[in-house]
Amino acid sequence: MVESDPSLVRLFLPHLAPGWREHAGRAGAALEESLQRLMERTPAELNPDPAEFLAHVAGRLPEPNPGWDDGDLLRLLARLRVEDLALAWACARARSADAVAELERQHFHVVDAALAQIVGAAPRAEEIKQLLRQRLFVPAAEGDEPRIAQYSGRGDLRSWLRVAAIRCAINHLQKQGREVALGDEMLAQLAAPDPDQELDLFKRRYRAEFKQAFEGALRALSSRDRNLLRYHYLERLSIDQLGAIYGVHRTTVARWLARTRETLLSQTRRSLMAQLRIGRPEFESIMRLIESQLDASIARFLETIPPDPKTR
Repeated sequence: MVESDPSLVRLFLPHLAPGWREHAGRAGAALEESLQRLMERTPAELNPDPAEFLAHVAGRLPEPNPGWDDGDLLRLLARLRVEDLALAWACARARSADAVAELERQHFHVVDAALAQIVGAAPRAEEIKQLLRQRLFVPAAEGDEPRIAQYSGRGDLRSWLRVAAIRCAINHLQKQGREVALGDEMLAQLAAPDPDQELDLFKRRYRAEFKQAFEGALRALSSRDRNLLRYHYLERLSIDQLGAIYGVHRTTVARWLARTRETLLSQTRRSLMAQLRIGRPEFESIMRLIESQLDASIARFLETIPPDPKTR
């Protein structure tokens, strides 16, 4: 356990992005306590040097958006997966063979499962796993950090490694001129943004504005479009089933759904632009977050709106 030491903030501050430093200065004793708790959560067997580890932590934090405040910095630190982050740091900075072995013991079963789905045969999977180890734990050039250092601690390390393995396999097979067939789940993981706390911060800060804008956009849809969404997102009907209900081809239903989703996004964007007085970069970041969560939002908000008559 690390004893209370007022120098923890001084170790941390020089490595923070400039946008955070003013917030860190105002946080004062609360930041010191947060860093103390963070160091206490590091695995004892790794025994990270506080100066090196806190520099690593600071370098993994996202740039603050204009609307973020002192409390957001403390919340980001509190939500870090410190055990995973410390293990990745030990692999990257300390070049510890024991840390690498421990990371593989804890997490590489997801790598094995992903590679088995893509390449099947054990010899080929082992070849790709060796390439993955090279990418993760060996710097690409003198002075570079190993790729494992890019893990931010803001999402699950196991999922991060799984995506890294899938990408490594795809790159290797494509270099050999082979086509790669991936299932929907793997495609979704590759398309998803890195796990982050931005969505939580957005929900807390702009929840009321988003609720008003999104509900208004839903209510502005025609009855048919709302029923189409209700069938698809609440009643879980497939595109083929919807085609049978409406007497049209499945591609027509797909176009309807895509158009309706785009209408929802566009109307929500217009409403939020009128309400939120924030910079364009933050606004675009918010819209990307909304788009990434759109299907879940449609289902959640439809449950609060009375059904329309089931007319076509």
